[in-house]
Amino acid sequence: MRHPSTAAAVALVSALALAGCGSSADDTAATAGPPLSTATEAASATTSSSGSPTGSATTATTGTDEGEGEGEAQFVPLDQAGEAPGSGGASITGVRTGEHEGYERVVIDVQGGAGDRAGWFATAVDQPLQDASGEVLDVDGDRYLNLNVTGIANGSDGQTDSAGRQVFTGTVAGSGDLVDEVWVGGAWEGQAQVLLGLDDDATEYRVLPLGDPQRIVVDVR
Repeated sequence: MRHPSTAAAVALVSALALAGCGSSADDTAATAGPPLSTATEAASATTSSSGSPTGSATTATTGTDEGEGEGEAQFVPLDQAGEAPGSGGASITGVRTGEHEGYERVVIDVQGGAGDRAGWFATAVDQPLQDASGEVLDVDGDRYLNLNVTGIANGSDGQTDSAGRQVFTGTVAGSGDLVDEVWVGGAWEGQAQVLLGLDDDATEYRVLPLGDPQRIVVDVR
């Protein structure tokens, strides 16, 4: 699960609004620090209590950047692997989930310096297995998308990584019928494992890195 596949899964297909727009009441989020999104309608947020195995601090934020990346990627079958290279040592600082028309979205918030760019490689898996150890994780879902985020600073305590940033590890609940739960593990060997627990009805996905601020978006339908 540590080797990226050769098929690329990039693409965005629906019309949406910009990150500064209001979020839906179905949005769920957890972060290790201040929200990176410009959406700040805390009153409309659904807060997820992160059951982090590493005791990471979490704070609710809102919005799933609806509309960004329109026309830049296409959905592909869930069993089609994909990748995009990363470099440097960025940090995962939060995860948000939301339900939009025609798909459900997971936003992985990333923070880093000028030369830090998170990449990813994705594969569908039958079980939520932790990389390296092979331990079966307690992640809700009928099927799973394993997303390894690359170009990440090492650190597994859920608090501070080797770049000195407070990072997020743990779980966030999904906001709709397709994404049941998202699990984020600590980073090692320059990458962090993210598992999306999905319903059996989920058949396609797309991944899109976004900037300003840096994020990795995963849409599922």
